[in-house]
Amino acid sequence: LHLVGRSILHKMLPFLIDEHPQAMIGRVKYQLSDVYEQATKLNIMSKHRRINDGIRQSYFEQTTGMISSKSKSPSFFKQALVVGGVAILVGGTLGYVWNNKS
Repeated sequence: LHLVGRSILHKMLPFLIDEHPQAMIGRVKYQLSDVYEQATKLNIMSKHRRINDGIRQSYFEQTTGMISSKSKSPSFFKQALVVGGVAILVGGTLGYVWNNKS
């Protein structure tokens, strides 16, 4: 989503907003080093390094027995189901109250 937003803003204000590195890949005028430099400048590389380091660390801890089991957090599906259920409940209650006004 941020790729689309950055691309649109770059087209409207190219002097103010830098182009997203993903949009630069494959163009003849850009080398891979230019794309990498842009990704580093926008902190995209550091974000992905942090994610990868976390995955590596978690895998190492589990395979070596440093941590026996990872604490489980509710999955996205379960969270979406709860939020959706609450929204339907609130909407139904408001609709009922609205239709049964005296």
